[in-house]
Amino acid sequence: LMVKNKSDLIKEVIIENNTYTAVPPACNESMTGDITFVNISLPNTHGLFPVNNTDNKGSINITDTAFCNMDKHIYLPHFPHYTELVLKCWSFFQMNPRKNKVLIYPDFVKIGGPFMQGVNDVLRNLGIDVEKYTAVRGFGSGEKSISATAKQFNEFPFWMASTDHAREFRKQFLATLRLEDTSNQSCYKKLPKIAVIDRNSPRKGRKLLNVERIVEALKEEFGMEEKPPVEYFEKATFYDQVKFFSETDIVISSHGAQLTGMIFMPGNGALLELYPLGFVIPYYFGSLSASIGLDHAYIYETEGNFENETAYWGTKDRINNARSKNLCVSTSKIVEAARELVRRWRDRCTREAHQ
Repeated sequence: LMVKNKSDLIKEVIIENNTYTAVPPACNESMTGDITFVNISLPNTHGLFPVNNTDNKGSINITDTAFCNMDKHIYLPHFPHYTELVLKCWSFFQMNPRKNKVLIYPDFVKIGGPFMQGVNDVLRNLGIDVEKYTAVRGFGSGEKSISATAKQFNEFPFWMASTDHAREFRKQFLATLRLEDTSNQSCYKKLPKIAVIDRNSPRKGRKLLNVERIVEALKEEFGMEEKPPVEYFEKATFYDQVKFFSETDIVISSHGAQLTGMIFMPGNGALLELYPLGFVIPYYFGSLSASIGLDHAYIYETEGNFENETAYWGTKDRINNARSKNLCVSTSKIVEAARELVRRWRDRCTREAHQ
């Protein structure tokens, strides 16, 4: 029995022995899409870390403690947004190295999922106290304290005060997880390691409908012995995700939470981000790329009228509809962008060799 589904995400639903199988629509790569390179200038540190001097009325020695309070960020329970604030707090702690460190998250945040739990476990292992707001008596004052959603940070979701802070975050997380840091070996290769992240379910959107064509074309373009790997993170552990990013020089993926782990990529790497018709927010992971020092390019699928198509500034329904679309990005455009990112990777390696 064939039943037509009203959603544009799924062409048909096959009902067989009470089992539902989603069949994605055909992918004919008919949409155009320009390659855009993201160049975000992050603010310097001056004035971004407020200092409050008040009396300690609680049980913690305020003088010796640096608090970082994750304010009530509406999307905080979602792990990319949680990680945004973790990285801001990490920068704050790096600027107060001799202080005890306390990271405070709101009571409404339920720590769950492998990435969020993994981040907290490593932070605690590194000596950072991670606590709910109500568990920290005496908070609200301090010689060194910061609200991690301070107004100055809103334009730069993954802002960090220094690329050195980002490198130290990566270095300490890899060491704690006992993963080899191969960033110094990245340039001792003829070709950077390229990999694709896809999303498993076409019903949830932003799945690459032509992923097999993409990796076959990349293999042919760069003369690879094997096709670039395609990874799915829906069931991946935190360790698996960190390992993947730490070993990959160029990541190709649709926009999504799966890109949060790019903080663990080698510093001379790159991201190629893919956006469906009507949805494009390159500054989001663009700010993370800038903090790490990665190259960042994106391709937006378009029918030729960007302003009318882009739903992000429209109603919530239009936003959700655009976010839930699957992608059929031109293979030739992806290869063209990858070619440029490989060229930039080689240029970076050449500059490093002469430093």
